[in-house]
Amino acid sequence: MKKRSLILFCSVLCILLLTACSKKTEITQSPEQNLSPDSAQKITPVQGGSISIYSPKPDSFCPIRTQNPQTISMLNLIFDKLIITSSAMTATPNLADSWSVSDDGLQWNVKLRNDVLWHDNTPFVAADVVYTVNQIRTDSTNYYRKNVEQVSKITAVGQHEVQIQLKTPQTNFINLLCIPIIQNQRGAVDKDSFAVIGTGAFCFEDRGEINSLFLKRNENWWKSSPYLDSILIKMLPDKDTALYSFSSGDIDLIAVDSADLGSKVDTTNAGYLNYSTNKFHFLGFNNAHAVLKNIEVRQAISLAIDREKLVNGILNGNARPAIVPLDTTWELYSSDSVQSLNPDIERAKTVLEEHGWENIDGIYQKKVGSNTVKLQFELLVNNSNITRVQAGAYLANLLRNIGIEVTLKEVSFSDYNRLINNRNYEMFLGAFDIDEDLDYTFMLGNKNIFNYRSDTMNTLLREMQKAVTHTGQKDKYAQFQKTFCEEVPLTGLYFENASMLYNKRMHGSFSPSSDSIYNGLENVFVIH
Repeated sequence: MKKRSLILFCSVLCILLLTACSKKTEITQSPEQNLSPDSAQKITPVQGGSISIYSPKPDSFCPIRTQNPQTISMLNLIFDKLIITSSAMTATPNLADSWSVSDDGLQWNVKLRNDVLWHDNTPFVAADVVYTVNQIRTDSTNYYRKNVEQVSKITAVGQHEVQIQLKTPQTNFINLLCIPIIQNQRGAVDKDSFAVIGTGAFCFEDRGEINSLFLKRNENWWKSSPYLDSILIKMLPDKDTALYSFSSGDIDLIAVDSADLGSKVDTTNAGYLNYSTNKFHFLGFNNAHAVLKNIEVRQAISLAIDREKLVNGILNGNARPAIVPLDTTWELYSSDSVQSLNPDIERAKTVLEEHGWENIDGIYQKKVGSNTVKLQFELLVNNSNITRVQAGAYLANLLRNIGIEVTLKEVSFSDYNRLINNRNYEMFLGAFDIDEDLDYTFMLGNKNIFNYRSDTMNTLLREMQKAVTHTGQKDKYAQFQKTFCEEVPLTGLYFENASMLYNKRMHGSFSPSSDSIYNGLENVFVIH
């Protein structure tokens, strides 16, 4: 879990990656995608060669001290994580080999691999994991702090097992152990003089250059030695500079917003692949609004939305339609509990009419006391996000055609943020990053920004965290999704995709996810 942030106001951020097909130990994160797919099956992998990537100048070479996500992604080439989160949002073994949890959900035992060496050839042991977790716990500003905030104690059980005590149960706590492990320093980490010794696929090689970093192949990597001899990392100030460098052939690999394809980026001479992210875009309702507090109104709006058309028309198909804040590919998604992704205009009208709403002159309305109430709303968007403005216009037109009048309210970033935080809106378009713990309390608990209050939902949110068996998890998350669709505190639109550009001399296969940009570079080889 990174630092949790509500992405209500910014342009689409770029968090992208690559991951692995196996040569020795297969760790699959997403369906594999081939670079140069037309010829990938005809080319025999070869060892050797180098590629160039970019990074901003690191604020630290310690992966648990840096605050820069791009630096963290680069350091993931050097430092292995304890577990890897799969595309199904489940934990996959990495440095952790297996795990178990007590019936009360408070004690986790994690067994570690016994065949891993640090780059200085000393063995990886439980004390390294204990040290890493404790260093994160004692740093309130740490990038991974929220991953371990429920940990009350961690101890080594021999050389290759750790025992973790939690303050309160977290059903998906194991997912949060997607943290890079550093070597036991036997003292506080000094981020400025940190020794760059990891267990990962590539080793840091200090050549004393100011604007470049060098990584070399780890011949003793526990999965198997990478194909590439080395990776050159060029220190560049920003993504626009990096895009120019990619276009001129100075770097070979770059993560981009999918919206940049064909606009900022010419893909004629480059390969690219798309992959899923955990960014959930939605239409938010003010549940305290005089009209939107009526569930049937929110239900009708949700039923009317053609998410497939929205994704294809506004996002060129580069997203996955969604209603609930779980992707359809995730293990805990329940198709039986979720409203169909297909729009149902007639059902939307029926829901309204069953509750006394009448379409008069193209607008649904009804008498409430002596007043006539019409279904007329403002939809708030930030004008700096062109995709969001276009999506808002699409939704306004769609809802107007079924008898719900929607006016787009375009405001600056600061006003947008202020209005939402003050709950001074009717509807708005926003997005959340869904963290690996799949705890939706931040979204739907008592302090949510939607003015949504539900005893049923609050009970479910608590019970979901206490479910320790797979069956129990599936049951509680199915109930959660059913309640979400019935009460419609907000309604999903889509999960965002992202893209990776690569030089066509690169070959191999990737299994992209949002866990780490460069996961899987061990499977890349180059042909000149």
